Amino acid sequence: MCVIASLPKGKTITNKTLDQMWKRNPDGGGISWIENGKVQVFKTMKLKAFKTKFKEVTKKYGNSDIVVHMRIATHGSICIETVSYTHLTLPTKA
Repeated sequence: MCVIASLPKGKTITNKTLDQMWKRNPDGGGISWIENGKVQVFKTMKLKAFKTKFKEVTKKYGNSDIVVHMRIATHGSICIETVSYTHLTLPTKA
């Protein structure tokens, strides 16, 4: 099963935890964040690229919620297309 971490505003994940998450779920990863009112998504098959982008996103957009996803292939191919995030939307305000 995939690992999904929801990082509330101002929170992060340590390098050690990212490594552990990837080790257990090595079939790709992604990050989602809000930029200019729109959900942005980054997906990769490489841990180094993931960690580089994670640091960039948390530094620049850490003042809003961030979602981290690491995939383990329980079905489907191991490729960038299957690194989830098929549908993300911003929450509506009441």
